[in-house]
Amino acid sequence: MTDIPEKNSILIVDDKAANLLLLEHNLGGLGLEIIKASSGAEALVKAEENDFAIILLDVHMPVMDGFQVAVELRKKEKTKYTPIIFITAFGQNEVFEFKGYESGAVDYLTKPVDAEILKSKVRIFTELHTQRKLIEKQKMELSLKVEELQKAMSEIKTLRGIIPICVHCKKIRDDKGFWEAVEKYIEERSEAGFSHGICPDCLRKHFPDIAAEILDGDPGEKK
Repeated sequence: MTDIPEKNSILIVDDKAANLLLLEHNLGGLGLEIIKASSGAEALVKAEENDFAIILLDVHMPVMDGFQVAVELRKKEKTKYTPIIFITAFGQNEVFEFKGYESGAVDYLTKPVDAEILKSKVRIFTELHTQRKLIEKQKMELSLKVEELQKAMSEIKTLRGIIPICVHCKKIRDDKGFWEAVEKYIEERSEAGFSHGICPDCLRKHFPDIAAEILDGDPGEKK
């Protein structure tokens, strides 16, 4: 049975401590692990160290703005597909939106951020992240089962080709040159087993006194 992954982590990035605290407060009831970064450079380091369900990224920051951070995140294999929501204090316009989506954003929020809208968007992306992790885990488990099956199939022994057998004692010569009983040879190299009986010819040869009585009821002896 596949277990539900542990709580999701999200990253919030803003150069102002008050904004970080407000976002953290608004998201407090969602049961998330909230990690904060106060600069673009710190955000890139945090993103490498963690697996985030979503990144809330302030656009207007000194040194490295949100657009630049998003571009760098999209270059990295680990964060290439991590959803990024830009947070901006300025109203959106077509040029601004185009630049944001081009740099890797999936959505925008405008300050002051509406707490309910924020929680709704974050909840959607964290649920998607949970489902993705479950699918990845199931794929890994399935892959392991396939490997186990392939290994088991490769270990199934089959008999093929020409088998050297003695014309007198009926022993079989194995690959190492040793002669062994046919039962042992076949049992060790296949899934077959043996139950022992006696054929009519051998019964007449070795037990002539009782052969006729026994064979009288044998359907294989009836013409």
